[in-house]
Amino acid sequence: MLENPSDPATLHDLVKRVRKVETAETSTNDRDLATLREEKKNPQRKDGTVLPLDTLVTPHEVKEVGPWRKFLDEYGEELRIAGYSRNTLVPYTGDVRRLVDWLLRRGCTAPMAITPELCMSFQRAVYYHVTARGTPNPLNSQRRMLTSARSFTQFLKRRGYALVDPGLAIVMPRTGKSLPRDILTESEVMRILSTPDIGTLRGYRDRTILEVLYATGMRSGEVLKIDISDVNLESGTIMIREGKGRKDRFVPLGDVAAEFVAGYMKNVRPRLVRNPAETALFPGSNGRKVKQAGQLLVDLRRILRKAGIKKNVVLHTFRHTCATHMLRGGANIRHIQVLLGHESLKTTEQYTRVEIGDLQRAHDEFHPRKSL
Repeated sequence: MLENPSDPATLHDLVKRVRKVETAETSTNDRDLATLREEKKNPQRKDGTVLPLDTLVTPHEVKEVGPWRKFLDEYGEELRIAGYSRNTLVPYTGDVRRLVDWLLRRGCTAPMAITPELCMSFQRAVYYHVTARGTPNPLNSQRRMLTSARSFTQFLKRRGYALVDPGLAIVMPRTGKSLPRDILTESEVMRILSTPDIGTLRGYRDRTILEVLYATGMRSGEVLKIDISDVNLESGTIMIREGKGRKDRFVPLGDVAAEFVAGYMKNVRPRLVRNPAETALFPGSNGRKVKQAGQLLVDLRRILRKAGIKKNVVLHTFRHTCATHMLRGGANIRHIQVLLGHESLKTTEQYTRVEIGDLQRAHDEFHPRKSL
């Protein structure tokens, strides 16, 4: 209730708040003239179409950040000084650029102008965002975008650019406990591994990468960063430098993968690199270190088509498959945690949840109502 309904200042404030709510609740198909006029000032795509207010552009589509340039530069510098890896910096700063673009289209040009209501509206925009493929915004993407937004508003408050942190109004969505999807069977793994033609340089390289992925459960980004000095064939191990969380660890190769790596380093890699000073264990087609996992994914999809694998397999699938197969073989979950480089055992425990096949076998054996 209003303390003094006759007070003009109080009434004026109430009208402003009501108008804000009405504007936020106006549907896309029923915009008022004021909103349409405002949209004419919005950035346009390359095809000339005007972006609706709640549209979230991709980081690459953000061309101008205007008065936010200073804050974005300082924010990126703070993350670098804090020791965040490039794999964290790129998505975080990209998400913040999307936030800034979204704010600019609402006329918000300074940190002091960011309100809790704006932050809640941004969360709605993130929730209703549709990907380039026309699918709903995945929950993990929502959490990352909102985490980036909260990190940025905390930075603005910490640096004194804002009196309060409006990002506190953002409520992080709850995540479910989803199982790793499309785990490969052992026969499917063998079909994939035996598909590359190891009589060719490219085929031998592809087979060696797949053997390493399956043997070690490495992340795709970790495979790309392996240098020849990280490989110890005598002990049959590879040192992973600055994995997730910038943590180093050693992983065993196993006899088969170690044999492929040895043959690759002796007979194949010297013919792939163009610069003798190149240190990458697995250089790309240009003979230099591969920066993005996309190139490896293209090669993997070609192999999957040839092997006739219909599952949705990506490079990370080999990580899940490695852990699942080791657990089924009787490996201690603590050892799997160390192998995968998980900081928390809870992350590794996702592999301990029984699959439906295991559950059906147990049900058949022990449930009294299985048979008539």
